[in-house]
Amino acid sequence: GPESLEYISLTLNTAKRLGLDIGLFASSSWNAGGPWIGEEDASKELLSTMQTVTGPSVKRITIENPKLSSPDAKTYSLISSVAVPHSELKEIDYAANKTINLDKFTLDNKFIEWEIPAGKWDVISFFMCNTGQKLECPSPNSDGLIIDHLSSRATKRDFDTMLTRLGTVMTPENQLKFLELDSYEVWPARDWTPDFVEQFKNRYGYDPKPFLPILQGYRSKDSILSERFRGDYNRLISDMIIENHFGQAVEIANKHQMELYSEAGHGGYARVDPLKALGNSHVPMGEFWNRQKNWVTKEAASAAHIYGKKLVAAESLTGWQNWQHGPTDFKQLFDIAFCA
Repeated sequence: GPESLEYISLTLNTAKRLGLDIGLFASSSWNAGGPWIGEEDASKELLSTMQTVTGPSVKRITIENPKLSSPDAKTYSLISSVAVPHSELKEIDYAANKTINLDKFTLDNKFIEWEIPAGKWDVISFFMCNTGQKLECPSPNSDGLIIDHLSSRATKRDFDTMLTRLGTVMTPENQLKFLELDSYEVWPARDWTPDFVEQFKNRYGYDPKPFLPILQGYRSKDSILSERFRGDYNRLISDMIIENHFGQAVEIANKHQMELYSEAGHGGYARVDPLKALGNSHVPMGEFWNRQKNWVTKEAASAAHIYGKKLVAAESLTGWQNWQHGPTDFKQLFDIAFCA
């Protein structure tokens, strides 16, 4: 808002007078997002519903709506429905090739009109749903949805909005030198994004939809197949976050003559290959806390070695116990961090 921009302008002018470089956190909280992020660009997950039907018969099956994760989650859309032979053990024999895609029998994304084969079948419908997650601890005027970190459009929209506003108080001679991304604190979920199926097919050469039950508690009789699919799914999540969020953030920073400091490899529920993610920054960044378990300095240093980065940064001496530690505590912690 205008008041913040006024203070940022004051900071830039003061920094220039004192010969200092200034950077800015790329959100008013942990993670990316803000009030400018609509539901189409917000964090998404895969949810499902299941009902058991019996054949042979012709039935009009009403697709049940998913139970959303948060009161703030409002939108969802059907991805696909599949039928698998019912098993009390929730086990699927993919070698028997009996998984049936029901998309061609689906009407208005609400009903399935299907001639059910003999036997009992689990009809599983998969949905892309908004998580409703907001920023963790924003300032009051900056509250809003976190972005879909798998989406190139969401990342671009988020940065473009901030940088357009910041551009009103920056000049080529007097501008921010750094942007910083904090650790990845997105709720645990089966991550999803609108072009996930298309990207999966392009990269791995097969359709993921018949295998989605594996992500929702089913298992394949061929355990290796289950592990391979889960591996492909997790790898694609990691690659899309790295390419579309962290990697694109570097490109945006370059365009604006800034450097990106990024705690890309860690967080409460990180989904990425940490070294690859940290390598997608100008300066890999870890963090270490006062007498707490959160220490991720070695990962950032390792990424710097692997990707040829000459500087490593760390969020340092973080903690909630204000005034409970003195210089001696800090000296010991600094020594350990530098050794890492």
